[in-house]
Amino acid sequence: MKKKTIAITTAALAVLAAGGSGAYYLAFGPDGVVLTAADVTTVAAKDITQSVPATGTIAAAREVSLATTQTGPIVTLDAKVGQRVKANQELASFDTSAAERELHSQRASQAAEEITAFNQIEAAQLELAHSQDALDQGLNGEVNAARASVDTAQRAYDDAARAVADSRAASDPSVAEAAAAVDTARAGLRTANNASLQAALATLGAAGEGTADGATIATSLLASVEADDAVSDAQNRVDHAEESYAHALEGVDREVGSKQRAANAAYAQLSDAQLAQRAAELGAQQQIATQSQAVNHALKSAAGARVAAEEANAKLEFDISGSHLLSPLSGVITSVTAQQGRPAEGPLLAIADDSSLLVKATVKEADIADIKVGDRVTFTSPSQPHKEYTGTVSFISPVSAAPAEAAGSGASTPAGNGTGAGSGKAEFPIEVRVDGNREGLRLGSTAKVKVVTHEDKDALTVPLSALIGGDKAVLVVSDSGTIERRDVKLGTRTDFEAAVTSGLRRGDRVLTQGAAHEGDVGQQAYLPDAASGEK
Repeated sequence: MKKKTIAITTAALAVLAAGGSGAYYLAFGPDGVVLTAADVTTVAAKDITQSVPATGTIAAAREVSLATTQTGPIVTLDAKVGQRVKANQELASFDTSAAERELHSQRASQAAEEITAFNQIEAAQLELAHSQDALDQGLNGEVNAARASVDTAQRAYDDAARAVADSRAASDPSVAEAAAAVDTARAGLRTANNASLQAALATLGAAGEGTADGATIATSLLASVEADDAVSDAQNRVDHAEESYAHALEGVDREVGSKQRAANAAYAQLSDAQLAQRAAELGAQQQIATQSQAVNHALKSAAGARVAAEEANAKLEFDISGSHLLSPLSGVITSVTAQQGRPAEGPLLAIADDSSLLVKATVKEADIADIKVGDRVTFTSPSQPHKEYTGTVSFISPVSAAPAEAAGSGASTPAGNGTGAGSGKAEFPIEVRVDGNREGLRLGSTAKVKVVTHEDKDALTVPLSALIGGDKAVLVVSDSGTIERRDVKLGTRTDFEAAVTSGLRRGDRVLTQGAAHEGDVGQQAYLPDAASGEK
């Protein structure tokens, strides 16, 4: 092995100690610096990562809380914390005897009510059919009596009118105009009577319907009053026309004029009888319509009662069908609050699907901006202290956790503005999806998490203590042995070292304590064999 020859004089020997880093060097005169192996590092490639630390808790990605609508006692309970269950596995059963008794009693009452409703429908249908048949077959008493009155009045009028028509006075040209006026007035009265009758029936119908509002009834009443006024006006016109006609006949033949007055009286009776007949017929039709509405109402009431009964039964049937509590998924029971023999109320137990795991952690406010969804994560757990697990950030909360909660198990409670009682700083919840091997992880275990925010593969690195000039340069021992200043650009940085993206190459010798040697730039460095690389 080749040896360096160094002339050492007693007068020039000086030993200098270099402060807190523990590094030191020997100066031999003004032209050289002797370095130890600890003063120099050879640049090599390695993977370097920058990460954010966090603490959290292992949790299932999906957890459900089971409850029931039952109020009866819990008969059986096959569940305990940590127990593994399968989907649709029975976990508990409930006493539903009270609901079964209530359903039986309810169905009996509904059956009796349904029979009563059926009888009402049948009675209404029979009454309607009877009225319709009576009208169709001419058996309606009121209508028949009115028709008989019309027939009698018609014969009386025909006789009275014939006595006038057979006289020569009726054919006199001087009375023809008065006779025509009577016919016109009588036609107007018939029209007015019909309109009045229709308006009266409409008013009765509106008042009889439970769905008609006050405005509709008021409108019908007003129309009926107006129709009655029209009848009164038409009757006055008829009276005037008949009196004029009788007076004109008396001018020709006084006896014929008297016969015409008798005919006028007979016509008035006929008109009243016809109006009464029309009213009787419309009244019969109105009665049929009312009875038809009663049938429809009875049918709708029965249908509504049936729907209400089905809904009431459905609730009890649902409660009875839920007499067994089944697991909705495969997983592990994480909590049990139910107790056998006690009433079922509130949450009974919780099941976690641990086929997919999460780490629920919190990150300091100062670090949360460096993290994004998709970042790679490594973590360890005290339950498996010698294993490292991997994951991926899947969720970052936009709302901070209360400091007191964040400092606990890793579960978080939203704090709105991130402040809480005490002096703790805000922390933000994140969720990490566990990837790859998860053997040995237990629900509820704590986890020490590192979220990888920057990562350089196969990067050239230097210790942070080597950086000078605002972390923009390092000191390098050149191939000729001279200490040189080299400008560099940095990449990923950790607490101890930084990746160099430009300014260095593999194999360069960098002084580890750059600040201690800034005054030695340009001097010759003397290295021990191990640091120089010479053989």
